[in-house]
Amino acid sequence: MSPSPTVDMIARLATALRMSANELFSQAIRPAGKHVLLFMEDDMMTSLERARTASTKSATATDKTAQEWLCAGGPTDHDTHKDHNCLSIKLHRDINNAYKPKAITASLSNELSRHQANISGSDIGIIFDETSSLMNHVNNPMSIVEFEHDWKQVVTDATQAVGAFAAWNICVYRIDNLLSLHNPDEVAQDLLRSHDNVWSARNKQITTGNTAAKRLLTLVRPKNVSAKSWSAHTNAVVQELQLSA
Repeated sequence: MSPSPTVDMIARLATALRMSANELFSQAIRPAGKHVLLFMEDDMMTSLERARTASTKSATATDKTAQEWLCAGGPTDHDTHKDHNCLSIKLHRDINNAYKPKAITASLSNELSRHQANISGSDIGIIFDETSSLMNHVNNPMSIVEFEHDWKQVVTDATQAVGAFAAWNICVYRIDNLLSLHNPDEVAQDLLRSHDNVWSARNKQITTGNTAAKRLLTLVRPKNVSAKSWSAHTNAVVQELQLSA
C-alpha cells in the first residue's frame, strides 16, 4: 500500500493549488465519470432531453449532476441544443473516407479549450451525437467501435486538461445506423462491453442497465438465429457485462 499524505501535507498542497483543504479532499474522492451507450429507436425526443432524463433516473447517491451540457451533434441538432442551453461542439469537421481516432482526440481537446471559460471547475455532461451517422459514411466503421474502448480515458484526460470533470460521457447510436452495418449484432455486443451502462430510448420511455442491453440485443438478432437461442445468448452476454443499475 502506498503511503497516505498527512493532514499537514494536504493543507500545504491545497495552499499551493489555491484551494481549500476540503475542496482538495472532495476532488480526490470524486467518483469516476460514467461512459454511457445511449441507443435511440426514434427521434421523438432529442438526445439531450433523453440524456438529462436518463442521467437523473440512473444516478446513484455518489454520482455528480452535470452543471453544464456539451453537445457534439450534426447541423440538425445545433439549434435544438442551443435552445436547451447546451454548449455546441463539433468533432468531425472534415468528411473523410477513413475515421481517424487521433484527429478526433485532438478535435475534442480543441473544442473543450474553446469553452474552457464556461466549463472550468464544473461537472459536465457531454453528448456525442455525431458518431452514429458517421459509421455509415466511413470505410472503416469498426475503427469507431474499437476506439470506444479508449474513449472514456480520452474524454477524462481532455476534460481534466481544461479543469472540468466529465460526470457523464454519453455516446449516442441510432438503431437504424447500427442495423445498416454488415454485422450489427457483433457491433452492438462490442459497444455494450466498452461502456459502463446502456440506456434505451423509445418514444418517451427510457430504460437503463440490463433491461436496455437486452432490448438492444433483441433488435440486432441475426435472421438465421432463432429467438430462443438468441434469448439464451443475450442473457449470457448481459450477465457477463455487470452494467450499472
